[in-house]
Amino acid sequence: MTSVESELRTFSERNFREVVERVTCLTGFIGDVTDDDILDNALKWRRFFQPSSFYGHVLGQNVSIVGRYRCFADVYATDSWGISKNSVGVEDADEKIYKSQKSGQPVIAFFGGSTMQGVGCRVPNFSIPSLVERILYSRYRVRAACVNHGVAGWCSAEQLLFLMHGLRYSPNVCVFYDGWNCCWNFYNGLFLSTSEIQNGAAAWRRGTSLRHYEHDIANLDRFRARAAIWQATRLLGSRVCGEISKSVPSARWSRFWSRVSSAAFPLRGPDPTRGVWTKTIPVELRDELLRDSVSEYLRIDALASCLCRGQGLKFLHFLQPLIQTAGRRLTVKEEGLLKSSRKIADPEVFALFCRAVAMRSTEIIDLTRLFDDIDDDVFVDDGHLNRFGNYHVATRIARELTTRGIVNSQNVR
Repeated sequence: MTSVESELRTFSERNFREVVERVTCLTGFIGDVTDDDILDNALKWRRFFQPSSFYGHVLGQNVSIVGRYRCFADVYATDSWGISKNSVGVEDADEKIYKSQKSGQPVIAFFGGSTMQGVGCRVPNFSIPSLVERILYSRYRVRAACVNHGVAGWCSAEQLLFLMHGLRYSPNVCVFYDGWNCCWNFYNGLFLSTSEIQNGAAAWRRGTSLRHYEHDIANLDRFRARAAIWQATRLLGSRVCGEISKSVPSARWSRFWSRVSSAAFPLRGPDPTRGVWTKTIPVELRDELLRDSVSEYLRIDALASCLCRGQGLKFLHFLQPLIQTAGRRLTVKEEGLLKSSRKIADPEVFALFCRAVAMRSTEIIDLTRLFDDIDDDVFVDDGHLNRFGNYHVATRIARELTTRGIVNSQNVR
């Protein structure tokens, strides 16, 4: 058993609390935050996920936060570039990249959504880039700097934009890991473009995500009196509920008023898919939307590949595994997660999307059946992975990087 595997197996709740204690001492610590839709949470999350009309949203610089959800809790920490760290307290990406390039070691840039960022794996040490970095050395004696550009909610459209315009350095290798958010964004975006549900905004456009579409809706609502009044009501109502929840030192009392606030005064931004993802649509339309969604996904893959090739970079693209694509018998816990999945009206859409991508592309590396021979729980919900799931993904990525000759101890661009 390697040191990485040993750490995975022995990691305990006590270890998690120790990491939380360390992160609370960092400058820029925002605090504990839950997924309740209340003002206190919204303000904290907004400091961590900062709005961007170009990228949808980005991570804040030099900030850290402890996200506590209903089923799991995670620690996130960023550096001076707004990049997720591979471990709390380690050096910033710029210093790490400089040292690697100076010593002739490869730099690998990882792009993805929330799974890449580290949602579900508890601590940054178990994010996919962090694990790849450690596996490359422990198994293959390859020292590399793995940089985590994952941002929760991003799909390949934002990844491509950041690859083109956001990098402050030149990596040796770019890795895309996605599929879940891409299906969600492209499928629903195309449906919005062909349906009568337009929220008064221009149709979703290729090359963007639904987060960009949300910015369009918010801008349209900016000078509408009804929208302004409703926003003021929600802010005031959430503030009042928050103050009431603090009036009695009781966790049950606080939880009750958080639920009241979430239900009566929701603060989430405009949802362009409201009334869309719950609709049952004809199979013919579903299949048409799926074909176009896959075409958009492959188009972005081709653009990213050409961009990297033009700059002399190696490019690898992985199609991520989802609970809907598992080819094995699910555990009891995973069966419950699959049944509770509410991300789209027809969960089969995700499986069909992944199957079509695998059939139409020989370049994208299909990981959708990666867990077929693994009996342990690897999912924390219908798409996010726990630390063991991330380990299996990282092991496969490290293997692809080395067996393809992309990185080794002597092979550096």
